[in-house]
Amino acid sequence: MKIIEFKDVDISFKNGKRIFSGKINFDVNKSQVTLLKGETGTGKSTLLRIIAGLNSLYDIKTSDGIFINSLECTELERRKVVNYIGQEAEKQFLTEDGLYELIFGLENRNISKNIIFDKYKSIINKFKISENIINTKTSLLSGGEKRKLALLSSLITDESIFLLDEPLAMLDYANSKRIVDFINIYKEECSFIIATHEDKFDFLADNILIIDKGIVKYE
Repeated sequence: MKIIEFKDVDISFKNGKRIFSGKINFDVNKSQVTLLKGETGTGKSTLLRIIAGLNSLYDIKTSDGIFINSLECTELERRKVVNYIGQEAEKQFLTEDGLYELIFGLENRNISKNIIFDKYKSIINKFKISENIINTKTSLLSGGEKRKLALLSSLITDESIFLLDEPLAMLDYANSKRIVDFINIYKEECSFIIATHEDKFDFLADNILIIDKGIVKYE
């Protein structure tokens, strides 16, 4: 089942500058890991932001032809169904309270406190996360801890589409391995598109999209 599909999508900045050479066509199936690779500056982050419905925040203009779960979606509609975690995870935090960051998505859906508590305990136990991370101010967390908190706060909501922009950037080996392990645990339940120049995700990949000279193509 196709969960994301681009059909002849034309992309440019609002000032008219083109980002890609031609129209974009690709699809991502449910429960797959798709890697997005290319040199720095080729448009990997831009493509993730478009899927996430963040066009207007980055002065990006697209044509029609972007489908989520077989339905053509507007920018605002995509924001509601896609989880995007950028390179600077801390910029997505709403507060200094790690616990609040973790459960905010559940509270925002008016889920009962008992269910929130059960989901909290489940995800902490599943990933063997120290509650010290949850109880520490987000500004005091390391880069790896911030990435983990951002990822966990998305996974706990039971959403199924995740976009990760260079999730291993500036992380040490131990924290990089933990992020890879997180994705490996959830890859049967969720769909991931990961913009990366690393090879650490290659063994998880069902598809690899390459951006080269303004063209998006399968490896």
